[in-house]
Amino acid sequence: MTGAYVARDIRMRVMPPLLAYNANIFRDVLKAFDNLDERAQEEANEFYENYPGNEYTDPGDVADWANDHSLSWWETMVSLRQSMVNLLAAGLFHLIEQQLAALSLDCKYERVRDTKLEIVKDWYAENLGIDLSSLEPWAKIDELRSVANSVKHAEGGSARRLRELRPDLFQIRPSQISGPKSAVGGVIVRRR
Repeated sequence: MTGAYVARDIRMRVMPPLLAYNANIFRDVLKAFDNLDERAQEEANEFYENYPGNEYTDPGDVADWANDHSLSWWETMVSLRQSMVNLLAAGLFHLIEQQLAALSLDCKYERVRDTKLEIVKDWYAENLGIDLSSLEPWAKIDELRSVANSVKHAEGGSARRLRELRPDLFQIRPSQISGPKSAVGGVIVRRR
């Protein structure tokens, strides 16, 4: 197996699924979490407009409940978005592992026995003389491994390592705790 063959195989077989994963995640999956502030406003308005009150129902109370409903919906969606990003990061890492291991399927060498990154890395070194850890993207792949393991196993060695590498991933941004902009300043619904 020549270097040109490996390069072609990486370009033609390994990269397309990774590129498709990237493109489709942002275009299709994460797009569902766009405009959460505006959607929270819509939730509040719908709650307010459709509340089954009667002549004794105080519209101010309904507005407060609509705000509470909107904030609860927004918090749920922000949490769901972060959970989705976490799962997608873990999925991306495992796709990279699988694609790197797939190269061994059509060559004269013994197939890689597992898709675990360290085993795949050892296979490349032993069979192709390629030290994956010396390649520029390796640091990001290794960081992604820590992300995936932190997502799957929560607190532990990977999370500690990731906190050292990327403390910014563990910092809460103001937009994650403030609630929808429309709810922060007061009533977000239209009064009847």
